[in-house]
Amino acid sequence: MPLVGSISDPSVTPDRSTLTFGLDGIEKNVTFYRAEGARLVPLGLADATLPAAASLTVVQETATSADGTKVPLTITAPKGPVKPLPTLLGTYASYGISGEPYYSPSVVVWVTRGGVSAECHARGGGEKGRAWHEAGRSANKVNSMADVIACGERLVQLGYTTPKLMGLWSGSAGGLLVTPVGLKRPDLFAAVVTSVGVVNPTRLAVANNGPNQFAEMGDPNTDDGFKALAAQDSTLLLPQSRPALHHWLKRSSRRPVDVSQAGGDDARQVGKRALGIDPLGRGRGTRDRVESRSASGGTGRHICVSAESLWAARLCATGSNRDQLSVRRTCCFE
Repeated sequence: MPLVGSISDPSVTPDRSTLTFGLDGIEKNVTFYRAEGARLVPLGLADATLPAAASLTVVQETATSADGTKVPLTITAPKGPVKPLPTLLGTYASYGISGEPYYSPSVVVWVTRGGVSAECHARGGGEKGRAWHEAGRSANKVNSMADVIACGERLVQLGYTTPKLMGLWSGSAGGLLVTPVGLKRPDLFAAVVTSVGVVNPTRLAVANNGPNQFAEMGDPNTDDGFKALAAQDSTLLLPQSRPALHHWLKRSSRRPVDVSQAGGDDARQVGKRALGIDPLGRGRGTRDRVESRSASGGTGRHICVSAESLWAARLCATGSNRDQLSVRRTCCFE
């Protein structure tokens, strides 16, 4: 393949002699090819790619988790010598969904302006088949947490970043992963961002979108299921995490930043009140929060956030230049 990417829209001619498909990659937007034997022929059909994408390099690494499991780690960085830079480490690791490489203008801009973007393919996703998914589902989500910690440590070990320059983010079911990781290792990440993330899963039984999550996260109506959810519930992990946070703060000059992006009119979200939780129990002054607002005054489904606020919040604790990295506009999503 000409780049690290994912295949889309495959089509075979009636005589099965030719395959056409789209190739979507981190460094290049979707481009269509025709496969003739072992040779790829561009069809001249492609979505536009920012010229700056040519200055990116994609590295496929592995991190060693606590139990010795090798975890895939994809790193997108500026070309040239490796040096510590502001880094966004993303992950999802849920429902057997693989973190496939794809083109993102936001990543191109982030990296060309001096950042690093990384993806931890932790257990719970589908990167290595059904067994990989099962190893990070429900009671096994603790494996996913260990994987993400290992990926963060590996980025530091390789010289791409430092704990003061690294932010961790995910969304939706990924909230079960990144918020506990942030509580477990406040020394490893300068910021943790959850976008409409699940942080209070022990209340799934009373959530509008709860019962259909039981198979993935755990059934709170059973002893084993509730125990599995409790191990993923940040609101329950807070009391046991506070001593470690206090101990770390005594030795650190910086404070943790926890940013939660929420949809004001999304009734499916569990534990919206949890967004206001202060990990140290000292009031809002010890943390930062960014919430989205509804574009339709609470009656529609569009969720809007200030891109300037969200991007700045993602790494405001990492020493990045806010004016340089932020995008001054408002984005709306379905």
